[in-house]
Amino acid sequence: METKLLLVGEPEALDQARMRLARVGLDRVLGSLEGGLEAWGAAGFPTTTSEALEPEALAARKDLAVLDVRNPKETAAGHVLGARLIPLAELPLRVREVPPGPLAVICAGGYRSLIACGLLEAAGHPAALFNVSGGTSAWAKQGLPLEQPAPLTVNP
Repeated sequence: METKLLLVGEPEALDQARMRLARVGLDRVLGSLEGGLEAWGAAGFPTTTSEALEPEALAARKDLAVLDVRNPKETAAGHVLGARLIPLAELPLRVREVPPGPLAVICAGGYRSLIACGLLEAAGHPAALFNVSGGTSAWAKQGLPLEQPAPLTVNP
């Protein structure tokens, strides 16, 4: 199943959004709507219900599962403790692997995680979704702990 996208935003941001989406394998952009979310809402279409969550607020919460949507090379450098790792480009096909409860979604800077929140909402995720502001970049800048993946071992 390919994810079809409609971009909503200001004209100067639409080209950059297309480029960023293509980098993570989401290149089925059907069109765009100028005027941003205000125009989208005025046309009667739904907007995301995910909330922004600062990294330090996530660190303090124990009730949230964490979904990291960065690619494997990025997560190999470290990720939030206990995070489920599913790259954004794979999310539509792996949505059943996402924990069903309240979920904090994180990427490197906040763009891909916001897209992931929208995909999860569209797939009917049953609980609250939170987009981690500034992503793992902000997390690391604040000195919050990152889990390093276990090294791969090869059996002789």
